[in-house]
Formats: sequence, structure tokens, C-alpha cells
Amino acid sequence: MKTRLIFIISVFMILLSCTTLVKKEETVHEKQWNFLNSQVLRALDGGRYNKGIPVAKEAYQYARLHFGHTHPHTLASMNNLALLYESQGRYGQAEPLYKQALQVRENTLGKEHPYTLTSMNNLAALYKLQGRYGQAEPLFKQALQVRENTLGKEHPHTLASMNNLALLYESQGRYGEAEPLFKQALQVCENTLGKEHPHTLISMNNLAALYITGQIRRGRAFV
Repeated sequence: MKTRLIFIISVFMILLSCTTLVKKEETVHEKQWNFLNSQVLRALDGGRYNKGIPVAKEAYQYARLHFGHTHPHTLASMNNLALLYESQGRYGQAEPLYKQALQVRENTLGKEHPYTLTSMNNLAALYKLQGRYGQAEPLFKQALQVRENTLGKEHPHTLASMNNLALLYESQGRYGEAEPLFKQALQVCENTLGKEHPHTLISMNNLAALYITGQIRRGRAFV
């Protein structure tokens, strides 16, 4: 009995040591990824896209190796690399990364998760940049609908989606569809944030720009 007790204690100590070792290894990996990711973010902020891409690739590969392809760090690295490509006009290289991030997030987090909607918006914005409006529109619409249902019509993320869809319509000359969205965003901002808040002023500017671009009579007061 004494021998068995010693054996059990020994096994417990081995398991405890292994657990501690794994935690230490995870901490090391987290620190290394955070270091790489901070370099990527600095490159993005500073417009140093050429220098940022090799580091972004390294961060992405490191995250895949140590955290797995569905881990938030991996998806964040994937998104950062895609954003760097997009910033350089390398849309063909950005698109598969945005698509993969969206698919993984839909499968692991669900279609209504904020991160999923962020990926959806990123892909839609990429399509918009290329003039692929027919592919961008359903994604912007879906993001707006989900955010309205889950967050409410007055949430900042909902207003951002509303603005994105309105800008898409404006880009196509669909001013009649863009106007009510810009108006709604402006009204909500005025009611919730006040008339002098930066977001309110941006919404006001968007509506004014629409009137000018669309040559709508009432917009001439903003010239």
C-alpha cells in the first residue's frame, strides 16, 4: 500500500511538472507572437507595407504552428497579412486570406459573432475597392442585418455597417438608396451622441457629399 501511494504521488508530480512546462511554453509562444504582431501593426500604422509583409508572414506561420489554424492569433495574423496586401493593391493575394478567415470564423464562432462580421466586412470592402459591387453588396447587407438584430440600430457597429452599405450605393450612383441610410445614421448619431460629436459630423459630411455628388438641389447649401 505504501509503495502504491508513493507511485501515485510520483505520477501526480510528473503530471504537474508537464502541465507547468506546457504553460511556460505557451507563455513563450504568446510573447513571441505578440512581439511579431506588434511589429506588423507598427508597419501598418506607419505605411511601411513592404517591410511589414515579411514579418506578417512570419507571425502567421508562427501562429499556425504553435496555436493551430483556427486560433484567434492565427486569424488575426491572416487578417493583418491580407490588409498589408490590400494596402499595396495586391488584391489577388488578399482575397483568399480574407475568405479563409471568414470561413473559419463562421465555422468556429458562428455567423453572428462580432469577429465573423468583421471578416465579412473586410471581404466586402475588398470587393468594393475592385468595383465588384455585386459581390460586396450581399455581404454588407448581411453584416448590417445581423448587427441590427443582435446589437440594435443605435450601436456604433450597426451604424458603421449602415454607412458601408450607403457608401457602396453611392459608388454606384444609387443615390436614392444611399440617402435614407445616411439620414438614418445621422439621426441616430444626433440623438445618441449629440450634434457636435465627431461621428455625428462624419455622418453629416457623408450626407452632404451625397447631395453634392448626386447634384441634389438641397445639398447646395453645403458647398
